[in-house]
Amino acid sequence: MKKRIIVIILLCFYIVSCGEKEKIFKEETIIVEKPLQADTITGNLLNIDGVYTGGVGAYDSLIFFYSSQYPDYVIYVFSAKTGKQISSIMKVGEGPNEYIARMIGCMEQVQVDNNVCMWFVDIKKNKCVLIDWINGAVRKEIYVSGLRSGFEYPWSAPLSKHIILNDSLLMAHNQGEEIYKDNAGNTEDFFSTPTYHIFNYRTKQKIKSYEPYNKFKYNENIPPQISLYSWDRIKPDRTKLAMGMLFLGQINIMDIETGKITGYYIKDTPNFDVLRKHSDFNRRYFYSLIFVDNDFIYGTLNESEYRLINEEYRLINENGKTTLYVFDWNGNFKKVLILDKAMESIALDPVNKQIYVLTNGAEDEEVYRYDVGYLYEK
Repeated sequence: MKKRIIVIILLCFYIVSCGEKEKIFKEETIIVEKPLQADTITGNLLNIDGVYTGGVGAYDSLIFFYSSQYPDYVIYVFSAKTGKQISSIMKVGEGPNEYIARMIGCMEQVQVDNNVCMWFVDIKKNKCVLIDWINGAVRKEIYVSGLRSGFEYPWSAPLSKHIILNDSLLMAHNQGEEIYKDNAGNTEDFFSTPTYHIFNYRTKQKIKSYEPYNKFKYNENIPPQISLYSWDRIKPDRTKLAMGMLFLGQINIMDIETGKITGYYIKDTPNFDVLRKHSDFNRRYFYSLIFVDNDFIYGTLNESEYRLINEEYRLINENGKTTLYVFDWNGNFKKVLILDKAMESIALDPVNKQIYVLTNGAEDEEVYRYDVGYLYEK
């Protein structure tokens, strides 16, 4: 009888262990409920005097646009009050003090000497550039070998994202582009999954790595380096990282110091199971972008699709609106916001608590401003 009980216990342990190995997301997942009601907000049209397109950002009385389409500079800065252009930053070109506009990387906002600055990743020239866009100047450059083709370390894959943590540490996010090989060098039928590496960019010494996902078998039509893609933004105080998943209804929050990652999954939305049921996975996009401040994480739902119009693919949003899911940094689902215009790009002014949306108007791009200050009232 005792032997039978022991066998049953061991069998249960084995089953549980096997189940754990089958998990794709290694960390704790908390199920959250979507609020029943949404707030619909109407925007105010801004009159911007000049040429603007591409990505948008804002801080206090300034609004900037960055684009690979500009012929002379990467960034144009305007006054949000007057609509007049104030400055242009990062001259386009191949020279030592010029930048490759067509290789724009992600930007991260930081405070330096009481000025708002932003890290720009020039992938083509292998450097991170600190832009003081209030004063219209480049303040600092950090050269990091192999931003485009992969760091010159065995622990990094190509096409990583890069986030500056402080004056010596950088986080590189490998999105899992390389085919995984076992210790014997044999290629297996699954890809390496996304990994986060923190290293000292001055000494090129790796400090630590975080791997939130287990490797898993994949269908060649839907490889996991696409399925596990996330939009990552760091909290301005540099303590946490938010990951809004492109295909799944989940936002992950990482504690930078400990590496602990918690997933916040919205009930009745696409989850990791769809990666195993490949025939049911229709590649529906979920979070098309996220943006953050020290209080909230804003996840922008993808409500658009690319269509061929006049021999050109255009991003079409039929309902003409933008839906945002708002979380706090503890993973609490706070609000659903519906903006009355469809976004091409979007940004938050953390000073005045206003959201700026760049959208396609009837004939050209337009900029709308939305007040979300009431979300911050205690």
